[in-house]
Amino acid sequence: MPADVILLIEVAESSLDFDMGTKLPLYAASGIPEVSLVDLVGELLERHTEPRDGQYRTVITAGRGGTLPSPMLPGLGIPVDVALGYL
Repeated sequence: MPADVILLIEVAESSLDFDMGTKLPLYAASGIPEVSLVDLVGELLERHTEPRDGQYRTVITAGRGGTLPSPMLPGLGIPVDVALGYL
């Protein structure tokens, strides 16, 4: 159930366009408060928050060496290098 999900992580290599264009709007429409998208090709981590009207209002991106903190789970920071599989 979407109401039970507070954080969802998608990992994309060849599916980035589908994840961005199809999945993220569905997640936002379902009210999932936070989605992190790991872009393996672009070596980026994106955090999408504040779902409203089928889209996320806030998107923060970090590259290698960065860390994105989770607003939904205080104390959780996702290191980009770990998400990309470098550590």
